[in-house]
Parts: sequence; C-alpha cells; structure tokens
Amino acid sequence: LKMHIPRSAVILKMQSEGIDPVYLPGGSGGDAVPRAAVVKYTGPRPKGKVRALFWEKVGAAGSWWSTYKGGFAIVSRHMDELEEAFGSGTAGAAAAKPGTGGGGGGSSLGAAKGSSMKKKDVAPKVLDGARCQNTAITIKKIKLKAEDVSEALLKCDVNTLGKEKLELINLIMPNKEEEDGLREYVDSGKKVVDLNEVEQYIYELLKLARVHDKLLLCTLRASGHIKLHELESSLKQTQAGCRALMECTALKDILDVVVQVGNVLNCTAPSRLVEAGKAGVRLKTLEKLAVTKAVRGEHPDLLHFVVTLIMEHKEQSVEINHQQLKAIEDASRVDAASLKAEIATLKGQAKVAEAELKHPDTVDHQSSAVRVFGTHLKEKVEKLEARSRQCDEHKLKTLAAFAENPAASDVSELFLLVKAFAVQWSKTVQKLREKKEEAEKKARMAAAALEKGRSSSGSGSG
Repeated sequence: LKMHIPRSAVILKMQSEGIDPVYLPGGSGGDAVPRAAVVKYTGPRPKGKVRALFWEKVGAAGSWWSTYKGGFAIVSRHMDELEEAFGSGTAGAAAAKPGTGGGGGGSSLGAAKGSSMKKKDVAPKVLDGARCQNTAITIKKIKLKAEDVSEALLKCDVNTLGKEKLELINLIMPNKEEEDGLREYVDSGKKVVDLNEVEQYIYELLKLARVHDKLLLCTLRASGHIKLHELESSLKQTQAGCRALMECTALKDILDVVVQVGNVLNCTAPSRLVEAGKAGVRLKTLEKLAVTKAVRGEHPDLLHFVVTLIMEHKEQSVEINHQQLKAIEDASRVDAASLKAEIATLKGQAKVAEAELKHPDTVDHQSSAVRVFGTHLKEKVEKLEARSRQCDEHKLKTLAAFAENPAASDVSELFLLVKAFAVQWSKTVQKLREKKEEAEKKARMAAAALEKGRSSSGSGSG
C-alpha cells in the first residue's frame, strides 16, 4: 500500500497466498472494521501450508447455525487426502479467487372486415408515421368499427370484444402526449376528416368518456381471473420454495462438511474460523467449492472432495430430495420484485375499476353481472394481498434461517444459488459414481484374471 499498489490488487495477492486480508490497515474492505473475536482452533492441523477457503461468516443468532454442533468427525479421517489435494507446496498452482464463482400485403386499411375508415392515403397530422403504420395493422386484426368498440366498452361487453381483441385495443390506445395532440388538433377548429384514417379511429375511441378506465374494467373482466391465478401460483411457488429450503437436511449436511473442511483449511487464520453455535457461513460459500482448485491428487477441486466425504459418511444426503429440489427450482423462476410490483399494479387497477362502476354515466349501461364482477374482483384482490403478506413472512423466516440480511438479500437469490449448486452437485456425484463403478469393474476383471491364472497353474502342476 505504501508503494501505491491498488488496494484490491494487494487483497487478491494476499488471498492467493492464503493470508487473511483482515490484517491490512482498515481490514479487507475500504473502511476500518472491528477485529473479529479470536476463535480457538481445536481441530486436526495439517502438517504443512494448505489452500485457504475464503468464505463470508454470519452470526448464528436466530438461524439454524445456532444449533450447529460443529466438530471435525468426518474431515479428521481424511486429513492425508485433504493435505495432498490442497497443500500449497507445488509452485504455480492456481488459487481460487473469491466471488467467482401473414396478411395480404398492399391492401388498404379500409379493406378490413367491418372497418368504417375511408380508403385514402393521408399523411398523419399528429401521430408518428411508424406508429400509424403499426397501428393500422393492429386495427385490421380487431375487425371492428371504432363506434362498435366504444359501444362494447361502454357496456363492458366482453363477448363482443374478447380477451384477444382487448389486448389489441390496449396496444393502439394513445399515450398522454398523443391524446393531447389529437384533442388539441380538433379543438383548434380543424376537421376530424382531415386526420389520417388511423388517427380518426383513435379519436373516435377518445370521444368515449374515461375510455382508458372503461377499457381497464373490460380487460379485467375478460382476463383478470387469469392474472389473479398467475399471481397466486407465483406466491404459492415462493412459499413452497421457502419451506423446501428450510427443510432440506441434505443442504445442511453439505454445509456441515464444508465448514469442517473449511475450518481445517483456515486453521491458521482465527478470524476466518467458524465457531459452532456462534457463527456460520453464507450460502454463497457453496459457489466457491468448484472454483477452489486442488494442487494435486484425484480430486480436481473442493466440490469433488466434499462430495466424496458425503458419499462415504452421509449417504442419505448424497441426493437432494427430489420434491424439495423441484420446489426450489419452481420458486427460482419467480421474480420477487416483479411479483410485488404486479400485485400492487393489480390493486390499483381494481380501485380504478371499482370507481368506474360507481360512475353515474356508467351504471345505467352495466348489467348486474358486471357489478357482481366488480365486487368479486375487490374480494379476490384483498385475498391476494393477504397471501402476499403471508408469503413475505415466509421469505423473512427463510432469510433468517440462513442468517441472511433481508436488507441486502432476497430469497430469490437463494433459490437461484441452490438451483445452480444442485446441478453442479448432481453432475459431480454422477461423475464420481461412474469413476467408482469403473474402478470396481477393473478390480473384478483383475481378480478374475488372477483366479484364472491360478487355475491354469494348478492344472499344469497336476
């Protein structure tokens, strides 16, 4: 640092040499950090220098780490293998760096079935040319006059419009700037018939009072139940994923072995030792196993070494429970931030629809079925919000179970992490099983050849 070498470069060099960056002035970060409490190492010691495992420790309070018993029961039986694989005596061995881890062309718009627009080619007065061209194609697909669309929206007639047509109508509706431009054009005394035919179509829709709110009401009646089902399913998947993570004993067994091995590798750095019942490591530590490369021996990396120990000593945890893993994989496909935003959006839309149903110029045109829909929609959105709050509680409990900070982490990150790790784990297990089967096959063949040789010798002597 005194030679003005970048701090990040110094930290990486220290880590590659197995030296804890916490001993730098100000610690391993940019600001001064309090020195961690010294943990007394009581486990087996390697005979020489070994590769370090850089993990991020977390406090055990309130998490499953608070019940973690620790110890070195498994790793103590494999010290020779550990030292052979991760002893740093060979020069030039690479150390893992932390954190790596079709329509008819040419036909005019007026040729669309049911269209009331004139067959003329007039340049747009307000809307952008490309916007007009794209909207013209969409209007052809709607196959309804603008007047018919307005009447159906007024009555919330989803039989006439339908889900597909409503999606198309939502696409052609103008934004605020376009709407203001069209209204100003007409209010200035200019004739509507001088507008481009696409602009005329849109302006006709704008003549309907609160057309955007009516369109929203009609859209919710046609497809709101689909959206509700999708959001409810996402919430259920998230809750199921949370339960699967917290109940996954295989994951905890793997973490147990990782901490045993990691404590041995870090035995000369007290600040990195994990004291049972008082500290743990973040789940992100799992990402470091495959990139912590071995120096020599039959294990290419720490992941293979840990899998070998699990296969020998915790056979019940070699395979991660299929149902739990599927729940985690399903939950990993849910974007938590988007889900919360969509629920908030639907809540706002339901309020707009409720207000529209109460409006005097709307009530006279609505059937009793539409009003009943409005009541049911409000109830269903309220239930969805309650389930969302319940899901948030599950997420907080899951983060707490793994000592993750809710302000800095989201449970979606854990789902994705465990999903990716499970793929690596499964491939490694399969590879080691095939290797074991091949070795056993060779051993059987060698034994058979030896037995055959003995039989031949015995026959010759006779």
